[in-house]
Amino acid sequence: GAGDVGLIVPSDMGVQISVIQGAGSVIAPGFTVVEGNYVNEAFDTASLVMLIAVDIGTGDLTVLQVP
Repeated sequence: GAGDVGLIVPSDMGVQISVIQGAGSVIAPGFTVVEGNYVNEAFDTASLVMLIAVDIGTGDLTVLQVP
């Protein structure tokens, strides 16, 4: 579909986001792209991880981390 998506994730949990996107951009401060996925700094060492899949036709994805 069309529209912007916002996600708020905990910064102390490992997070990996897989994005399928037509037109738009991903705004994810503190995340790096590894093998096509966005991962936060805690991903490699956290005891808990969250795997998120986002499919956006048109729109931006904004990801914010909170303590």
